[in-house]
Amino acid sequence: MNSAVLFDLDDTLHDRAGSLRSFLVDQYQRSFAGRVDQEIFVTRFMQLDAHGSLSKAALYPYLLAEFGIGDLSAATLAADYGERFHEHARPMEGALDLLHALRSDGTRLGVVTNGWTDFQHRTIDAIGIRDAVDVVLISQAENLRKPDARLFHRAAGHLDIRPDKCIFVGDNPEADVLGAEAAGMRAIWLRRGMEWP
Repeated sequence: MNSAVLFDLDDTLHDRAGSLRSFLVDQYQRSFAGRVDQEIFVTRFMQLDAHGSLSKAALYPYLLAEFGIGDLSAATLAADYGERFHEHARPMEGALDLLHALRSDGTRLGVVTNGWTDFQHRTIDAIGIRDAVDVVLISQAENLRKPDARLFHRAAGHLDIRPDKCIFVGDNPEADVLGAEAAGMRAIWLRRGMEWP
């Protein structure tokens, strides 16, 4: 049995796609209704977002220009995202049960995620996994980003466990799977819509 299981956060423990869609429907109804079709708005936003790889400060100006909407503020919409997204955040189905089962088996648990420190901490609290894991590492706070092997090694070090005794679970083939394998960990790819490169 492995000594530790480390998880990515977004689209692994956190149903980011479902949470984002829920937020976007809400934002559409408050700001975009009557300007563009709801499903076109949601779909195009998610395409541009590309699993969180494009900042909202860059996304909203592009989206407004594409839809020809000149009377809404991109900065206000991005701030709205930052303030309200977590009202829609939800865990991946079965995530909490899995964490509790692993914990009851004596397995050490951690989260290693890229992203902004405050935003990701708020996500962790919103989906209710804070007390279910032993360590949380967020790229901004660590000054390292997956797939950098040093971030995976740092997580193992916090758990006082060798990397080869860790399994890493994530949805991103490059950042999660190849990154963890390069750090000497076993990796499990949770297929959530990203294609293998």
